[in-house]
Amino acid sequence: MITIPILAMDGGGTNCRAVLCNTHGTILSFAKGGACNFHNIGLKKTKETLRAVIKQLIQPYQEHLYIQKGVIGLAGIDTTNALDMMFNLFKDIFTELDVTVGEIILNNDGWVTMMGTLGKKAGLLVISGTGSIVYGKNRKKQIARVGGWGHLLGDEGSGYFIGQTALRHCVRALDGREPHSAVTDVVLRHLHLSDLESLVTWTYSSDYSIDKVAALAKEVFALAAQGEAVAEYILDQAGQDLAEACDTAIQKLELDADPFEIVVAGGILQNEAYVLNKMLDALLPNHQRFTIRQLQNEPIHCAVLYGLYALDRYSLSLEIELSKNLDRLIAKEG
Repeated sequence: MITIPILAMDGGGTNCRAVLCNTHGTILSFAKGGACNFHNIGLKKTKETLRAVIKQLIQPYQEHLYIQKGVIGLAGIDTTNALDMMFNLFKDIFTELDVTVGEIILNNDGWVTMMGTLGKKAGLLVISGTGSIVYGKNRKKQIARVGGWGHLLGDEGSGYFIGQTALRHCVRALDGREPHSAVTDVVLRHLHLSDLESLVTWTYSSDYSIDKVAALAKEVFALAAQGEAVAEYILDQAGQDLAEACDTAIQKLELDADPFEIVVAGGILQNEAYVLNKMLDALLPNHQRFTIRQLQNEPIHCAVLYGLYALDRYSLSLEIELSKNLDRLIAKEG
């Protein structure tokens, strides 16, 4: 039997990555696969994808494997039922592949990223990309989640929210309920549409997608940079919504009692300053005890880091070494 300290996995609506790692920051094996959000592709296909990735990951080893910590962050684990279902799915996969895992640490990908990037510190992880979510933890190890309930129920302040708000403005403007603006023109041009009827047809067609709506955010940012009032209003609202989610998490966890950290991630907060600045403008009057930084690591980095914390083997020098190794690997393998 071969003992391996950490299996780390990160998966979502686009792809899945997994590594085996020792406690010196050495990557022992790497594997990747396709989308694995069961909400999007179904449970059967999700299991096939995850099983194939883990099988590829352990292929270099011919003996029975004992893995001390399996740290797995997957998009779509948003309820207790989903967590239980996916936990049983992984137990089945490991049994089928003759792998023993001492502890399976399974949760939403945002939760795992937060735990890995914050470590033993208190703070928030604020993610705004295609979707949005806020996770937080305090020094008592209490966890809070705000938002991240998907495009139908939430994701305020996200790329999808920005694009959807722009689409709603277009409908109202083309209806005559709001003044026509540059946002209307840019959205129609971006989608290769000409009028309200074609916009409605596209919205209720199979061509409509969350990613295509979220891609409109880039156009809104460009207009806001030129001082376009409607674009600025849309982004102002996105910043306010993210600040509200942060404020809720801060209050739930009573984070203001001590200094804490806010880590921001996702293209809306990392690639453009506008929404981040509006979020901070709304937070600062009520909260001054935080420092802010951008998430530098990929989610798979954070999953490995949390494994090191769980084994009580974390150190800053080890994190630096691990990051170098993973960065090289991801640049090579994708």
